Amino acid sequence: MPIPVIGVIEPGSKLAVSSTKDKRIGVIATNSTIKSGSYEKNINKIDNAVEVFSLGCPEFVTMVESENYSGYENQSKVNTILAPMMGNKIDTLVLGCTHFPIMKNLIQNALGSKVLLVDPGIAVSKSIKKCFIC
Repeated sequence: MPIPVIGVIEPGSKLAVSSTKDKRIGVIATNSTIKSGSYEKNINKIDNAVEVFSLGCPEFVTMVESENYSGYENQSKVNTILAPMMGNKIDTLVLGCTHFPIMKNLIQNALGSKVLLVDPGIAVSKSIKKCFIC
């Protein structure tokens, strides 16, 4: 193609790997993205010493589309959905779906302030900027 094509998984993976201190990265996404193993493969291609813990969270898409991304009841729901991720002692979490940054506050509250949330959209915008500066 005459223009650069930039996906979201590679830039998001690079940002997550460069951000983790403990080499324990969580990934939340739709079930199909998790089943594909794309984030795990990309992260481990960058640094095979990183442990990746993945969790499908399709309910988050429904919550965002129903405008249920704030409030105590929704926080409780997010806490329950993310409970399996809590025992993995991750220090970085990839928000592997375009809907998930909208729920950033609920996700951050569920995981605590010590877990860095990585928005692949931010990484993509930085990649695009690099392409057009060159």
